[in-house]
Amino acid sequence: MLKHLIKPTTSSKCRVPNPFLHSLDFRVWDYFKIAFMSVLVAPIRLIVIVFLTLLAWMLCSIILYGFSQVNLGKPLSGWRRSCRYIIQWIGSMMWVSVGIVPIVSGTPSCSLLVVGPHSSVFDIIPLWHVSMLSFVARGDAISFPFFGSIIRLLQPVLVSRHDVNSRQSSVDEINRRARNPHDWPQVAIFPEGTTTNRRCLISFKTGAFQPGVPVQPVAIKWPNRFVSRFFALFQIIL
Repeated sequence: MLKHLIKPTTSSKCRVPNPFLHSLDFRVWDYFKIAFMSVLVAPIRLIVIVFLTLLAWMLCSIILYGFSQVNLGKPLSGWRRSCRYIIQWIGSMMWVSVGIVPIVSGTPSCSLLVVGPHSSVFDIIPLWHVSMLSFVARGDAISFPFFGSIIRLLQPVLVSRHDVNSRQSSVDEINRRARNPHDWPQVAIFPEGTTTNRRCLISFKTGAFQPGVPVQPVAIKWPNRFVSRFFALFQIIL
């Protein structure tokens, strides 16, 4: 059906790109780099990632000890709030260990960040590098092994696709946090509602704009061609 929705423009040389079509397009030299990195570099990076993940999980478990899901519906305060920056530093070191160094232009200034284009779960990397933001996440994300504790510390706005009332509840929660910016961390929203190949933006969902408060647009760019191919492979596998 998507094929019929995408129509060529008046110029035969200019066509609307298909935002859901992923192309790997690996070159011969890319396969050599993959083989080299898989044997010599990947094992070292994997050990570092596992160590940092376990360290973050342990610290998050300590921070959240004695906190119920009901308590997580309230802003963190005191030493728990301060410890979030330690987790942010560990997360930044994790990304650097795999060769990802975010370059940020500007600073978040609004309670709601509207982020795009959204290509994969790795889009949280540059955002995490700037601040310990909250996100809109699927309802079962807090149950993930190890990462569940980290996600709980971020206090995401949870949405369940199986609950008909969940969408309105998430909009109400975003509204509540947006109107109390000093108590809650900033909320990053991917208004496209799905992932694309980043060749263009697709229509935005309205949830991010319903609170009626100022939002800050954030553009994410992955300039490395090889990283882009990895994201495409990741999306195809999923």
